[in-house]
Amino acid sequence: YGINAKGLVAGYYYRNYRVHGFLRSPKGKLATFNAPHSGDATQFYAMNDNDLIAGFSTDGQNHARGFILTP
Repeated sequence: YGINAKGLVAGYYYRNYRVHGFLRSPKGKLATFNAPHSGDATQFYAMNDNDLIAGFSTDGQNHARGFILTP
């Protein structure tokens, strides 16, 4: 969902009925991220050239919480 001028990519993927956020470096290294207290989903939706990532997570009771992930 997001790519910045440095080539860093942010998005999310599904695995075992859960959604996980990921970051992919320009060299192809992957890192996953699950927001604290996320029950079923952590999703990255936008990123800027300062590597700030906006997204949201849902907890076990399906309450959504927005977040900004900083480098």
